[in-house]
Amino acid sequence: MTGSDAFGAVLGNPVRYRDIVPDAEWQAGLVRTGSSAEHVAGLAALYRNYRAEAESELATGIQEVLGRPPRSAADFASDVLARGFTGGTWRGCPVLEGGEEARQLCT
Repeated sequence: MTGSDAFGAVLGNPVRYRDIVPDAEWQAGLVRTGSSAEHVAGLAALYRNYRAEAESELATGIQEVLGRPPRSAADFASDVLARGFTGGTWRGCPVLEGGEEARQLCT
């Protein structure tokens, strides 16, 4: 089961994977929606790292820091995501595709 499948099962809706290319156009779009340039730069660096690491194996960091093995996407979805999602909302915020309407409803 993929992470998308696990999240979709908990949410009761399909979840699509969307490949993020952290190029200048993507970064400018986030800044236009109100994200700070510093926040966007951090996200871009994070996504570039994800792309560089690709399918690398998990290291021992989770085990060392938390004292337990890493959870699967399915376990995370059922333990964490399910607690915040109820009745078509995420912690009281309607789940929408995004955009200005979503930001106004959720702020």
